Amino acid sequence: MKTTLVKILSIFTLLSVLFLTSQEASASQINMPDESCEALDVRDAMNPELHDFFMKPSEQGDIGWCFGYAATDVLSQSIGKPVSSIYVSVNYISRLTSVGKWARELLNGKAATPEAGFIASAINEAKDLGQVCTSEGVPYQGVFKVNSYISRTGTFLTNLQRLRDNKCEKSCEQVVDAGIKYFLSSLQVADVKKYLISNPQLSLEKAFFSLLNSSCGNNRVAVSQNINVETAIQSTLQPGQPHYDASKDIVNKIDSALEKNKVVGLEYNAGHITAAGGTMGGFHASTIIARKTIDKMCHYLVRNSWGSACNYRSGIICEKEQGAYWVDKMTLRKMASKIVWIN
Repeated sequence: MKTTLVKILSIFTLLSVLFLTSQEASASQINMPDESCEALDVRDAMNPELHDFFMKPSEQGDIGWCFGYAATDVLSQSIGKPVSSIYVSVNYISRLTSVGKWARELLNGKAATPEAGFIASAINEAKDLGQVCTSEGVPYQGVFKVNSYISRTGTFLTNLQRLRDNKCEKSCEQVVDAGIKYFLSSLQVADVKKYLISNPQLSLEKAFFSLLNSSCGNNRVAVSQNINVETAIQSTLQPGQPHYDASKDIVNKIDSALEKNKVVGLEYNAGHITAAGGTMGGFHASTIIARKTIDKMCHYLVRNSWGSACNYRSGIICEKEQGAYWVDKMTLRKMASKIVWIN
């Protein structure tokens, strides 16, 4: 009898625990904040040419010009026509102050090609110039074909410098010739080489930008002086922390810009979305172009500049054919440092 009573009590205790656990789980689900969102895609409001541009992957190549690709996306929407990320990037690096050059030399050595920058700065430099070149005048992609293999922007610039230093062998010449035909298609290869060698007083980036300007021809478009480049930085406070202010939350600001059909430039720590190093690690810049709910969590579509690569961490949803990825709201909040858009 005693044994039977003990068994009954044990079963009752187990059922009680299971019941309470079920209640707690239900309460937890009820109290969970709603992280869903209304689906929207800023590409839906674009003209056909621009829509097609934003649906295809972009490729920065082997150089840290992600900021220029992001700035180009923001500018392209504002102008209403795809513009050249190569042009926007080289304009920026060619106008760096001596302090900016010193900082890059300190990090990369005096012979290093200037890399890295900021989205808003690149847009403002284009605004100061008053014009950009469309992707019809200067290419957008940072990859080109050399005989039977693919080369990239950084390799091309390194070989251009070797040409100027009279250290360009046969393989170097092949990259230089193919790169000139690709990036400077309206100019003659021999004329470009002569200009580079005959003007050693010009930095490589200034000389290259001068050549890009010449090659652009009639494919220039004006950048309005009336555009306002808006920025916002991430708050140090997260939801649930004391003194958290939702109005300063960077994700809420992203939502506000997207709801106004704005392409949003994003500067962030790419370590949250990939374990790859080099141009794929650390500080990075991309653009946000859409959002939707996936598994009850709001996700954001980030347009990247790594071509169709899908070297992402678990949980990051790759859109290979678009050169983009979906990231959930919580991860986006953790990785974002600054956003940029144009009003």
